[in-house]
Amino acid sequence: MTKCTAISFLFLLLSSTVFPLQQDNRLVKVSESSFITNNVILSQKTHSNDPVITCNYNNISFPDFSADLKNRLGIRIYYRDEWVEGINVSVSGTYVNLTAFLDELLTPAGIYFVYRGGGQYFLTGDIPVTVDSIPDNNYIIGTDKITGDNDILGRFSYEKKIKHITVGSSANAETGQVLLSGRITSAQSGEPVPGVTIIVEGTNKGEISNGDGFYALQLKAGEIYNIGISCMGMENESYILKLNSTGTLNIEIQEKLIDLREVVVKSGRHDNVRGMQMGFQKIDIKEIKTIPVVMGERDILKIAEMMPGVQNVGEGSSGFNVRGSGSDQNLFLINEVPVLNTGHLFGFFSAFNPDMISNFNMYKNNFPVEYGGRLASIFEISTRKGNKKKFGARGGISPVTASVLAETPITRDRSSIVFAGRSTYSDWILGRLDAPELRSSNASFYDLMTSIHVTSSESSTLQVFGYHSNDRFSLAGTDRYMYQNTGASVVYDNQLNDRWTMKSAAVYNLYTNYHAYMENPFTAWQHRFTVNHREIKTRVTGYQWAGHTTTAGAGIISYSLNHGVYEPYGGDSWLAPLEIGREQGLEMSIFAADEYSITDRFSLYGGIRLSLYKYLGPNDVYFYSSSLPKEPEHIMDTASYGPLATIENRGGPDYRISLNYSFSPTASLKASFNRMRQYLFMLSNTVAIAPTDRWKLADPHIEPPLADQVSLGIYKNLPRRALELSAELYYKKTKNQVEYRDGADLILNPLFETAVIQGEQEG
Repeated sequence: MTKCTAISFLFLLLSSTVFPLQQDNRLVKVSESSFITNNVILSQKTHSNDPVITCNYNNISFPDFSADLKNRLGIRIYYRDEWVEGINVSVSGTYVNLTAFLDELLTPAGIYFVYRGGGQYFLTGDIPVTVDSIPDNNYIIGTDKITGDNDILGRFSYEKKIKHITVGSSANAETGQVLLSGRITSAQSGEPVPGVTIIVEGTNKGEISNGDGFYALQLKAGEIYNIGISCMGMENESYILKLNSTGTLNIEIQEKLIDLREVVVKSGRHDNVRGMQMGFQKIDIKEIKTIPVVMGERDILKIAEMMPGVQNVGEGSSGFNVRGSGSDQNLFLINEVPVLNTGHLFGFFSAFNPDMISNFNMYKNNFPVEYGGRLASIFEISTRKGNKKKFGARGGISPVTASVLAETPITRDRSSIVFAGRSTYSDWILGRLDAPELRSSNASFYDLMTSIHVTSSESSTLQVFGYHSNDRFSLAGTDRYMYQNTGASVVYDNQLNDRWTMKSAAVYNLYTNYHAYMENPFTAWQHRFTVNHREIKTRVTGYQWAGHTTTAGAGIISYSLNHGVYEPYGGDSWLAPLEIGREQGLEMSIFAADEYSITDRFSLYGGIRLSLYKYLGPNDVYFYSSSLPKEPEHIMDTASYGPLATIENRGGPDYRISLNYSFSPTASLKASFNRMRQYLFMLSNTVAIAPTDRWKLADPHIEPPLADQVSLGIYKNLPRRALELSAELYYKKTKNQVEYRDGADLILNPLFETAVIQGEQEG
């Protein structure tokens, strides 16, 4: 038992037994020991107001040492047990400066501490903290109660919001360029947060988190960096980062409640200048919430129609034209599932429930190398991952629709499920109108979505997604229409190591279209056709090695089209059944791309996608006279092919080339060249998308359309005026553009090639 006698004034008891600190973005409890082993004397002599003791400790544990100081003298040391595990105290002498002794004891172990005064020491692990960082007036003398707002988070650092992080061990420190990567998630729901801007202050380094919240930065090891994290609708975060080696930094960010009188700061202000993308727009969930409500709905596709180069094909119809291309040349993907008809109720509503949408990206140029199959644009839509923290539900009723959304954790912080449904009661409205032709009509729709998201480890996630939509309407008893989209996907995302990630997906989609003509009972008919899409693909991405970001992968798509049979409708119809036929195709692709940051100002991106398309049997192929138009009476011969036999091979390379030269942090010049091919297209003799339109595969007579696009753009931001300025000039040439002969019959015609001609288009 150590013997010491008090020779000084008593320190005030100012602290509690539990003190909250922030370490690695988590609230942790820092305890003080209550174990008594020694008697300690405080000397009247002090040095810079530090406690000075006279004592004799011989190889006792740190908790015992701390407990003795507390119980005998009121000196409190706050710490976490794991910080001081294995640290023993041996010191004896007269007038020992306690602060100097703790410095000698803890510094070799990499433990920081600070003396606040009043006999209070705070150990902070590997986070250096100043005296001013410790909040005042948080305790009542003589009690353990925390007063004030009971929240010192964000004040226990050099300044509010700044946190101190060390990545990698100093004992295993690396040299040269290393990679810092990780995922950014919401502290409220646990969902990945895309579109977060990560800026390394004082450098030209920066990154934006992708759709899965992943980011990667290449930085020099052994340095201390100021890292800024910002995202619209989220609290900004700042970090002082000590980077010893390649490592992972996963970050949770808080949602921000914005007063309407406040100024909204957009996090991605300079993305349009620094990024490689051209003809690119991004809308996330925070911006979706600001979309004006039309008939009770926030329609993301209506917002897309306001983007440059996008035009609506007409009221009462879904679809739009991008840079002069046809509406069938736009690819819509929701969690990798293609959606062939994106409109509800004559195009007044989109097929995507806005409550379920997390964000979407629109590409009009410089398409990601993994995507092909369309000439004009790609819409990449992501849904909510579900709240991994707590259950939540909400619903609403608008003038035309009703909707509900529910989400809940399956396993807290690891897995979640979310469900959303929407329907309309427009039939009830139509039945109460005065016009007889409207009362005898009906129109309704509904859509359902569900998603299960599992974080199987810190480096991998799995998402299972399902989607179904249904539309039906009839016009005064003369025509009846119905179409459905049914799709599902399984997406596995894995961070292989600090530099490489892999994303794999299995996708299924079935589109069904039904049309019945009933105006004349003697010529009434009905017809149903389907498009079946099955796909498997994988992609690996290597981040920031020697200035390169590399992407490579492969995919395979199976197409199965059943053009159906035109059958008589009702017992009075005298029409004979007419079979239109079936089609099958197989598209295989491999791709690779690399983005190279040559200097801080100049970046180059190059990629190639090689596709091979096979038109498969069973099918009959007709041969026409080469000197005469393709008409049924000009058929010279017929070839029959069995199941899965290769009838025709198509394909070739698609190129992606772009460059970015930055004049300054707020101005840049970009240029790009893209080539795209389309093997599945729509047969329509109207500008707008109509219920009678049908999809068609490229075959021996109809070649796949091919488009080359060259773009040049200049981008300038005026931060003081909150303006983003850009101007793009593009030239687009399309070969094998599908057009239709005058008077072509696209309904009761099994010989599609007799109704189609192909040519070139420029713009």
